Amino acid sequence: MEIREKTAADAAACLELVTRVHHADGYPMRLDPGFLTPVAGREAGAWVAESDGVIVGHVALRTPAESPTLDVAARATGLPVDRLALVARLFVAPEQRRTGLGRRLLRHATAEAPKLGRRAVLDVGQRLGPAVALYESEGWERVGELHEPLDADTVLDLWVYVSPEPPVRVIDGAAFDDFDGFVGEFNTLLCHHTWNGNLDAFNDILRGGFGTPETTWTLRWVDSERSRSVLGHPAMAHWLRRTLQSCHPTNRAGIEARLRAAQRGEGETLFDLIVEIIREHAPDGEETGYRIILELA
Repeated sequence: MEIREKTAADAAACLELVTRVHHADGYPMRLDPGFLTPVAGREAGAWVAESDGVIVGHVALRTPAESPTLDVAARATGLPVDRLALVARLFVAPEQRRTGLGRRLLRHATAEAPKLGRRAVLDVGQRLGPAVALYESEGWERVGELHEPLDADTVLDLWVYVSPEPPVRVIDGAAFDDFDGFVGEFNTLLCHHTWNGNLDAFNDILRGGFGTPETTWTLRWVDSERSRSVLGHPAMAHWLRRTLQSCHPTNRAGIEARLRAAQRGEGETLFDLIVEIIREHAPDGEETGYRIILELA
């Protein structure tokens, strides 16, 4: 099962799928040909779940300038509408119910919102018990309701939910004076795992599964300017000397060149290297796994 970005070539398959969903459980209440058509300037992204070449799920993230749902969420969170994004058009094939696919699609869209500097929100029909149960099991908070008239005879009763705020973990730059101290400070964030200071292992830990939050999370590095100093060029030179003791022979020349630069006070510092690794896991980073929002305070 792959979740990938939706393309124009997926339009017919997605429409066929939502039609099946509509006939099976009445979502959406009214299905028109433009239900899945992106509106210019309002859709931040859309994704499909594909199994053996067949599309079996769909979700979109929208950023309308005006929306009753976003207005309710803005009042509840104190965030302006342009800091919110609406999870929409979430559906899975009837045969994929109870497989966790809807949860995966929800998590995928929710994790995309921080890339835009936004928090995900959604609305859901008050009578859609399984959908409500899914959102609440994922930690979404109900913050209000809407009663949207569809026509003179029909009113759509909706709950409005906001996604959980990303959990925050703190590194205290005042708590350590060298790289070994940084390793110890970072280990206080982990559950049932101890990091040994290897930076390749550090990168693996940041992908998740070693005691860091299993969702998008914020890493707040307080007193980071002090850390920038104590993990400067001398610390980099010390770390490179240790690395030389166990490096592969083919890497030795490159490490020695970096060591000479650090000894001259040139090139990247150890602080720069650590921050670079963390930022590879940012919402717009290259790494896979759970997203990390780094705050240098």
